[in-house]
Amino acid sequence: MASYCIRDGTEEDLPELHRLMQEIADNEDSGKAIGETTGLECQALTDISVDVLLMIEESLKEYGFGEHRYFYFIVVEDTSDKDGPIHLTGFLLYSHAFSTETGPILNLRYVYITPSYRKKGSAKEMWKYFLKLAIKGNFGRVQWIAKGSDSLVLRYSQNYGLSNIIKREGWYLFNMSKSKITAMK
Repeated sequence: MASYCIRDGTEEDLPELHRLMQEIADNEDSGKAIGETTGLECQALTDISVDVLLMIEESLKEYGFGEHRYFYFIVVEDTSDKDGPIHLTGFLLYSHAFSTETGPILNLRYVYITPSYRKKGSAKEMWKYFLKLAIKGNFGRVQWIAKGSDSLVLRYSQNYGLSNIIKREGWYLFNMSKSKITAMK
């Protein structure tokens, strides 16, 4: 059984984060629909293409750890080899926004677990960690803009308590109110 820990991503994790983003792009470019293999464990958003990976690699440090942070991330780290290098098996990338109606918002952007590590509970634990951040930061809501297959995205969102607000051209906008966030802790 693989052992793992869920934690905030650090600047030292950026090469591994980029590697996981490359996994997403490789699966997309090979024609393999990531969503079809994930079950309810996680949903990989497949709008990362090889074309943008070079830009991502150069900008992860600037936008994630520069003067102004534009994104944050949570990681799943495989801890089975305590003496080995850091090996990430998943991530959840998010950003902050603001609404005049609810105040601060956590915007979930990507959730990804490496296929061989799926269905081991790490996506669910990462989700719980994310909700704890929302509670601790007094965020008014969590929202997720997702692109994916209808059935998988809807099952994932229902499994984790999100409400579908709108679907347009393969994109979904899911929302979780502060009261639901607090109830799920």
